Amino acid sequence: MKKIILILFTILLLTQVTKSQTNWTYQNTNTTLHYLSSVIFINENTGWTVGSNNILKTTNGGLNWVLQSCQTLNSLFSIYFISDNTGWAAGDSGKIFKTTDSGILWQLQNTDINVRLWSIFFTDPFNGWAAGDSSKIIKTTDGGVSWTQTNLSLSYNLNAIFFTSGTVGYTAGDRGTIAKTTNAGENWILLPTNNTRNIYSLSFISEDTGWVCSGSGYVMSTKNGGATWASQDLGVNYSLYSIKFKNSNTGWTTGNEGKVIRTTNGGSSWTTYILGTNSNQTFRGLDFDSEHDHVWVVGSDGIIYRSDNGGTDWDLLTENYTKKDFNAVSFIDENTGWAAGQLIFKTTNAGNNWFQQNDFSPNGTNSIWFTSASTGYTAGSLIYKTTNGGENWYKKDSSTSYAFESISFGSPDFGIAVGYGGLISRTTNGGENWTHQSGFTTHFETVFFSSPTDVYVSGGLLNLKSTNAGAVWFPIYTSSSAKQIFFPSQNTGYMIGSSTIINTTNAGQNWFFQNTGSENNFSSVNFISDMTGWINGSYAFIKTTDGGKVWISQSDVPANFKSIYYVSENIGWGVGYGGMIAKYNRVMVPVFTEEIILPKEFFLYQNYPNPFNPSTKISYGIPNESFVSIKIYDILGKQVMSLVNENKRPGYYDVNFNGSNFASGMYFYKIEAGSFVQTRRMILVK
Repeated sequence: MKKIILILFTILLLTQVTKSQTNWTYQNTNTTLHYLSSVIFINENTGWTVGSNNILKTTNGGLNWVLQSCQTLNSLFSIYFISDNTGWAAGDSGKIFKTTDSGILWQLQNTDINVRLWSIFFTDPFNGWAAGDSSKIIKTTDGGVSWTQTNLSLSYNLNAIFFTSGTVGYTAGDRGTIAKTTNAGENWILLPTNNTRNIYSLSFISEDTGWVCSGSGYVMSTKNGGATWASQDLGVNYSLYSIKFKNSNTGWTTGNEGKVIRTTNGGSSWTTYILGTNSNQTFRGLDFDSEHDHVWVVGSDGIIYRSDNGGTDWDLLTENYTKKDFNAVSFIDENTGWAAGQLIFKTTNAGNNWFQQNDFSPNGTNSIWFTSASTGYTAGSLIYKTTNGGENWYKKDSSTSYAFESISFGSPDFGIAVGYGGLISRTTNGGENWTHQSGFTTHFETVFFSSPTDVYVSGGLLNLKSTNAGAVWFPIYTSSSAKQIFFPSQNTGYMIGSSTIINTTNAGQNWFFQNTGSENNFSSVNFISDMTGWINGSYAFIKTTDGGKVWISQSDVPANFKSIYYVSENIGWGVGYGGMIAKYNRVMVPVFTEEIILPKEFFLYQNYPNPFNPSTKISYGIPNESFVSIKIYDILGKQVMSLVNENKRPGYYDVNFNGSNFASGMYFYKIEAGSFVQTRRMILVK
């Protein structure tokens, strides 16, 4: 019987408001500075991956990834989605986060435990389990609103959990531990394995048939629900951290040494595929698309590979990144910019693509400044200049025994570079020649032109100003030294120190301390007007829109940037450690307050229970009026039943499938509604 959870004619007045969804996207395909531990795809395009402090989403098969807002400093180790909208992520300190809007917002759930959770699994929107250190297993029956501990009295860590139905599940962990439940996790029974290696992952295609992988390249399989386990020889001796099977024949496992191992005969034989040339790569997460031949693996240094033919050939999706730090970023408009460090990268399409321009080994560059789209300068151990947008860089006569920290130009001709040992160098001819100015001994860290003639430098406890482009300097008194200076206009400027911010509104005659509410080590400042600007530091990112009277913490920043640059209040970039480039693009999201909530998008839930005998429920949602069909197919792709074939109004729906007249095995159910098409698999067990 179909149930419509909707009263179409009693919808009350909708009130639309707007909220800001801050959106940081990793660019130059360096998705993260840290480990990626788990990956899941719900179709060939849409997937999520988690790692150290981050949740990332892709909607184009992994080519690009968007950072999602999850306020945690803890590492995340496992992620699981049951639909396009609803998913959970688990990690350190018992932390579990849930989303019901495809990851736009992630909310922390209360688990009442403080151990590392290595794995999380859900069978439907309400029933889920997570497993972790000290043999902890927690269970929810309300979608994560509340969690309770279940009974497994061991001292070992549990690394994986998997349920084949709403009642039957398996967990595995250290020292060869495998346990099974037949009552939804209320009780667990240890299974004999004759294995003392740590087990890191398990995968089942039915209640009886499954595989586990462990240390020393060890894989075991069962065909009788875990009563007995048979070892499979992969011919390797390194740890395997993830295993997934698509059906009784095809499966993959991966771990250390940058390799993926595949079987097409249920594990009787395995073939090893080497991904790239770095044998030190470790892959922690693996997933596949059940409708096609796509396979993904993720792991160390944020690396992501994808295969489009079931694992024979692999494409590195993170091939355009560098692990070398970026120290500075600068844009001349919203499309054209440069990131500089030991390498220089340039974009001409707002950061969608970055390409390397030059290598300033071994010391690189600390600062970059462009006076036009073609003419720019970098400062580091030496000063370099380009006149063709960075295609070529030429060393200028700036030889000194000290390194430059910062460079700035007030006009195409006049520029200043500063650095260690009281170093101030000046050019009056567009950087062709540089004159070192004497009489200073302090370590200058920053220089900034506020006008073609007014320029400031700071370092140690000495702050200087010139009103004639650096020909003559005089001290200014601020009671604070600066790591960076920024003047959005000639009169209004800001200096940041280790944990201080001071500003002036009269061209440096007077300076005033500002209260930020943060004592972090500030590293970068950028303003787009006298009133609106940002400051970044160690685990802090703050913004003001009133000239620094009030600073507001920005909670969704992906990393500790070394340099930031904004071209507007809505668009900016940050660069930093490990070759990281991230773009900020603020999106205004409409939010509706309504008496009855309609689906925001099409979705098809995993059937429940699954596996099932003889009937199961299929739930789906329709955001707008559409013609809907749901058909059942057998393992050979032959249609065996049509469940729905009619026009549907917006709402949430359930439909039951009764398999009494069908043989045991794997079946697929496919929904088509407008342009939305999705297929899921289910298992009938008699």
